Amino acid sequence: MLFVDMAAWRLDTETDFLAACEDDRDHIGRTVTELDGRRLESVEVSRHLDLTLSFAGLRLLLFACTGTDGDDEHWSLQLATGETLFAGPGDSWTLVNSPLGG
Repeated sequence: MLFVDMAAWRLDTETDFLAACEDDRDHIGRTVTELDGRRLESVEVSRHLDLTLSFAGLRLLLFACTGTDGDDEHWSLQLATGETLFAGPGDSWTLVNSPLGG
């Protein structure tokens, strides 16, 4: 499961821009369904904690942003192991052990 808080994001293909975080909510709702059923092929994290998730034919890019107080996480990703990776604040990250389902 992916949770996005203080990050801008964009969904695209190699040739087209599909949707972004500031688009109309109806457009986002329709477009994000393009991810349904697609296999996650790769995950890349930049040194500044931007995240790129590559699916069959699609990329979801998250751009870490600093909030007004600078204490917010940018995004978090719950792993199949039950661990959760928290990106931020700043260029820091934390891996937390947590039981599956909560």
